[in-house]
Amino acid sequence: MVYSCNWSVACKYNMRNKCHIRKDGVCLYVTTEVKAESIGKIILLLLNLIIFIGICAIMVSVEEQNIGRSLLGLIIFSILLFYTLGRYTLWNFFGKEIFIINTKTISVQYDYGFFLTALDTKPLNHLSYEYCKMREEKGEETGKLLFYSYNEQELPELIFGLTLPVDKGQTEEIIYSIKELYNDRFVEKFNFPYQSLN
Repeated sequence: MVYSCNWSVACKYNMRNKCHIRKDGVCLYVTTEVKAESIGKIILLLLNLIIFIGICAIMVSVEEQNIGRSLLGLIIFSILLFYTLGRYTLWNFFGKEIFIINTKTISVQYDYGFFLTALDTKPLNHLSYEYCKMREEKGEETGKLLFYSYNEQELPELIFGLTLPVDKGQTEEIIYSIKELYNDRFVEKFNFPYQSLN
């Protein structure tokens, strides 16, 4: 089942996120890459540099008798900054969203360039998806793809949504590949002759 919705985005962005699709007959692998604007990357680098210089200046100016308390506070502050601004910076420079779909599960993992998050896998009862249009510019539409699984009461539950908006054409290719994957598994399960989706 396919749903469609429209989202309005208050800010304008000119990202052209890349989407790579690969199939192996059992799973569909989709990797989306962040393509942030250069000005945004420069601003993030400058902000990180200013904060780093500020932390160094504070460390140099602390009196010797207060170094223990100050150092502990700066370490905690630095860790909090890494989990917010640092991860955001890494995401805008190297970010990739990787998701894997088969007929039984959907998994997602985020690549920050220097580290990967743990693979988060969720079972599927019956997969459905929704395309949410985010913007249209110069005849090109981009949006997000949301995935749902039906629970025991046959109600759809959101289990995963693409973080990065992608071209509508790439979204249609992902949807076609999912249908093809389910068609192949159905043919295998019941030994039916192969049916092309064309």
